[in-house]
Amino acid sequence: MKKLLLPVVAPVAIAALSSSVFAEEVKKKYIEETIVTASRTEQPLHKVLASVSVLTRADIEATTVSNLPDLLARLPGIDLSTSGGRGSTSSIFMRGTNGDHVLILIDGVRAGSATLGTVALQQIPLEQIERIEVVRGPRASLYGAEAIGGVIQIFTRQSQRTSVMVETGNFDTNKTSFTHGGSIGSTRYSVTASYENTGGFDNTPKSGDANNDKDGYEETALSVNANHTFDNDWILGFSGSKVDGKNEFDGVAGDPNYSDTVNQSLSTKLTAPVSDKLTIKLNLGQYKDESENYRTTFSFFDTQRDSVLGQADYELFENNIFTVGYDYYNEQVDATNNYVVTERDNEAYFLQYQGEIQSFLLSSSFRSDDNESFGVNNTRSTSIGYSFSEQTLVSLSYGTAFKAPSFNDLYYPFTVEYWGSFVGNPSLQPEESESYEIMIRSEWRGVTWSASYYETDVENLIIYAWWETPATMVNLDNVNITGAEFTADFTLSEYVVNTSLSYTDPRDEKTDDLVSGRARGKTSVSVSRTFDRINASTIWNTQSYRYDGSKRLSGYNTVDLRIAYALNDNIDLSAKVNNIFDNDYVINKGYTTAGSNFMLGAKYTF
Repeated sequence: MKKLLLPVVAPVAIAALSSSVFAEEVKKKYIEETIVTASRTEQPLHKVLASVSVLTRADIEATTVSNLPDLLARLPGIDLSTSGGRGSTSSIFMRGTNGDHVLILIDGVRAGSATLGTVALQQIPLEQIERIEVVRGPRASLYGAEAIGGVIQIFTRQSQRTSVMVETGNFDTNKTSFTHGGSIGSTRYSVTASYENTGGFDNTPKSGDANNDKDGYEETALSVNANHTFDNDWILGFSGSKVDGKNEFDGVAGDPNYSDTVNQSLSTKLTAPVSDKLTIKLNLGQYKDESENYRTTFSFFDTQRDSVLGQADYELFENNIFTVGYDYYNEQVDATNNYVVTERDNEAYFLQYQGEIQSFLLSSSFRSDDNESFGVNNTRSTSIGYSFSEQTLVSLSYGTAFKAPSFNDLYYPFTVEYWGSFVGNPSLQPEESESYEIMIRSEWRGVTWSASYYETDVENLIIYAWWETPATMVNLDNVNITGAEFTADFTLSEYVVNTSLSYTDPRDEKTDDLVSGRARGKTSVSVSRTFDRINASTIWNTQSYRYDGSKRLSGYNTVDLRIAYALNDNIDLSAKVNNIFDNDYVINKGYTTAGSNFMLGAKYTF
């Protein structure tokens, strides 16, 4: 714990040099920022009893990266694994948990493939995103399965202006997007369309005719948002997004070696303030993940999840809210492989209380899930916090969570591929977790900072048993994860500084080995400044070593640069260079990384 004192003290000391005017601006933003994902209800960020991060549209446009996985990987507590260039399969690990231990929501709709159990994050274009809310730590007592490591909610574009953006860069990369939004009476709407094409680079260092080529990616995407406010303040809204991508990959010589995928999310919402104290919410959702794979043989995997969410929030008295909810979804699978089970449903009820008693804050929730495949699973969460002032909060949290095995884990039919054979394991048990966290969040003299320490135990961890014949999925013994996170944002002599540090130690309790794929430590430091019409920023990222199986992969660091120039009130020009020193590194054994790369862009807004 002594090692954590320096990053906590240093920014506070630096903040003393910040101007009082800026300090007041930061304090106002700190108090007024709100978030909905942590509790399913809107609440001030400074009162949230969880570790959270929020990325606005302005943050997304100011980043140097060009895809969602890379953007998320810069947040504290999140690590990334990818199998090549743009469009390649990517996974994120939150607080040392598995890639399928993070629940992804798109406008409130549970996203992801029912067969794989994960979300194709690489196929959610940044141009379609208005806001991202990240909650670290278990949230199964509100959201059910998957939320062991945390929850990430993506809100699609809700622009009220019209803009056109074009970008071009190395690897023969070209991107364009069009956004239009406005209002007609009490109805607001927004539409965004985007297209991207890149020649890519060779994803693998392997030799052979099929591998000595560039692996390109092509993507078209569309998102639509609309909501109407009635005279009684009821709000009816619709949102939809669809992404169609074609991704090339290395494979067997003479085979096509590419896949076509479609990911679609639809949501219809009703928010009904029945009275001053009671608000009812209804969300009807659907998520589709469809893929066609062209390699030695043709195959397709189509999954669909239909969902219904009902929620009632009742204010018992000021700052004390009781929530009751019903959450149902049905998953369906259609594939070239003949699954023994092709459909299952999940029905859940949840309760939550949020209250304030003088300077104490309390949040407690309970949820019961009844899944057709594995039965009933109950989860709970309790957090208590103490506010020393509007600027400083200390909290202690406890929560349980679980992860249901996917269709592939349970029911994948016996198959022989070029790499060997595989079959699902219907005897798998759900993964279960128990987590503790202590956190402090504060704003002082222009410095917004937070620090947390957490511990998570995961039982029945599901892993790929390659040593079995045929290979299958099995439940592993317990995994213990300890970690710490620290963030600090401040201004020093007109330079805006954003810092984050993360430490994660995930270990198999039986062998004491580190879990594969996670970097133990990571740091991110961003410095930016505006000079009249020019905004310049540089970002330094560093990660320590990690293991990929038994192989230790060396740590690395990169430096990125972005310069934006406002030509006039309507036209903005930008230049982004990632990994400017062209450092060579590997984050997934057997796959290459991009090296130094750049993008030049222009945006016209009217």
